[in-house]
Order: sequence, then C-alpha cells, then structure tokens
Amino acid sequence: MMISKRQASKSGFGLVETVVGTAIVTVVLFALAQVGQFTFRVVDEANFKLRGAFLAEEGIEAVRALRDAGWTGNIAPLPLCTNLYPAFSGGTWQLDVVPAPVEDPAFTRQVRIEAVSRDGATDDIAGTNCTGGDPDARRVTVDVIWMNRSRQASTTISTYLTNLFDN
Repeated sequence: MMISKRQASKSGFGLVETVVGTAIVTVVLFALAQVGQFTFRVVDEANFKLRGAFLAEEGIEAVRALRDAGWTGNIAPLPLCTNLYPAFSGGTWQLDVVPAPVEDPAFTRQVRIEAVSRDGATDDIAGTNCTGGDPDARRVTVDVIWMNRSRQASTTISTYLTNLFDN
C-alpha cells in the first residue's frame, strides 16, 4: 500500500496540532495554578490584617475599660512611653510591663501611653510627650505585630482618652 505525498503531509499536520494544543492547555493550567496560589496568599494576608486590626481595637477598648473603672487608680499611675501588655484576667483588664500572651500566638500586642501637651492660649492638643502635661488626658497607641510568610507586619491604632468620669 502506497501513501501519497498529500496523505503523508496531513498525518504530520495532526501531530503538530496535538503538540500545539497540549502546549496551550499546559500554559493555561499553569497560569490558573499561579492565580490560585496568588489568591490564597492575598486572602491569608487579608486574614492576618483583619485579625491584627481586631486585636488592636480590643487593646484600645481594654484601656477604655480601665479608664471607666477609675482614672486615678488605673490610668494616671501607668508609666509613660513604656510598652505595656494588656491581659484579661479575673474578669478585668490589666496592663503590665511583662508581655502577656494573646489568644493567637502569632500576634504580639503592646500598648504605649503618652502624656498630652496643650497649647496655653487655646487649650488645644499641641503634642504628646513622655514627661507630663495635662493630667486628665493621655494618648494611647496600640501596636499589633505578627509574622506572615517569614516577614514582619503590623498595624497601629491611636486615640486620645480623657478623665471623662472625673474618677
């Protein structure tokens, strides 16, 4: 049986189509795998950022709870510009200079309290310092730090608190 020249060239053409089609499918599958991997990484980072933001807000609320329970006994005596660590124990919040574990060991949370300086003419906030100022106002900054994919990330929240209840 003899194969004509025309039939021989057609059979080789099918092989080229198969190789090209396989290459296209491989590239598409590889691209989809990369997109999936990128998506998982972005979702993981967003999850850490969200949990960090919640822990930072919880730190602010812990200091507010201490303020509400008594400014003179809980906020005024705290050391200024020192890293403090909030811990919930015995139904109340406490701030200590010893690092306290957070529920999720991937995170570290620290609170820094600074004195508030006021402008003498307008009584507006002029800045913060570590030595003193308005005895009834403090700036509270909460930093939450975590490791994500072998690199350090963090979130910070700051607010001002006053001796609202004069206690």
